[in-house]
Amino acid sequence: MTTVTEAFARRAGPVSGLDADADRLAAACRGMAERFRAGGRLLAAGRGLSAADVAHVVVEFVHPVIVGTRALPALALPDGGSADSVELFGEPDDVLLAMSVDGDDPDLAAALERAVAGGLLTVALTGGDGGAVAAADGVDHLVVVRSGDPRVVREAHVTAYHVLWELVHVFLAESSASGTSISTESSAGGTSISTESSASGTSISTESSASGTSISTESSAGGTSISTDGGPR
Repeated sequence: MTTVTEAFARRAGPVSGLDADADRLAAACRGMAERFRAGGRLLAAGRGLSAADVAHVVVEFVHPVIVGTRALPALALPDGGSADSVELFGEPDDVLLAMSVDGDDPDLAAALERAVAGGLLTVALTGGDGGAVAAADGVDHLVVVRSGDPRVVREAHVTAYHVLWELVHVFLAESSASGTSISTESSAGGTSISTESSASGTSISTESSASGTSISTESSAGGTSISTDGGPR
C-alpha cells in the first residue's frame, strides 16, 4: 500500500522540475500574448488522458474564472490534434498547445510540425522521455515532465498551463511603457520567476526552494493577493 508520504515524494521531483523550465514557460507566455494581441487564437490538442486537460485549458481561456479578466479565443481541435485539423483550423497568428502524458503520439507530433510550417506558435507539454512529440521538428516551446506516472505528469501539466494562462494576461495587460519586467533567478536555494509592473503595482511570482513551491499574485493598488504554497509533506 502506498502511503501519503510516498505519494507526495513521487510527485516532488517531477513537479519541482518545472523550475528548470521557468525560462521556457516565461518565453511561451510572452509569445502567446503577442499572438493574441495580433488577433490569434489558442488551438488545443491532445487525446487519451490529455483530452480532459485540453477541454480544461480551453475553458480557462474562453471563460476566465477571475471577474474582469479578458476572455480569449480558444478551441479544442475536434480530432485531438492532427496535421489535417491544423491545416483546416489553423491560421498563422494562432497558437497550437499540444499535450501528451508520454509523448507517444505520432499524430500530435505531425500536428506540431504542420503548425510550425504554417507559422503558428507551438507549445508542447509532455512527459516521460518526451517521445515523438518532443522529437517534432521546430517546436517553439517544449516542457517535458520527467515522470513515467501519467497522474504525476498531468498534475504538472495542470500547473504549467495555469501559469501560461495567468502570465499571458499579465503580458497582455502590461506593456514595456508601463514598466513591466520579467526575471528568472536560480541559486542554490531554488528558482524564482517574477513579473512586475511598477505602474500598476502588480506582481506575479513563482518560487521554489528546498522547503517547497509558491505561486503568488499580488496587486498593491487593489489589495488583491492569490497564493499557493507547497511545503514538505
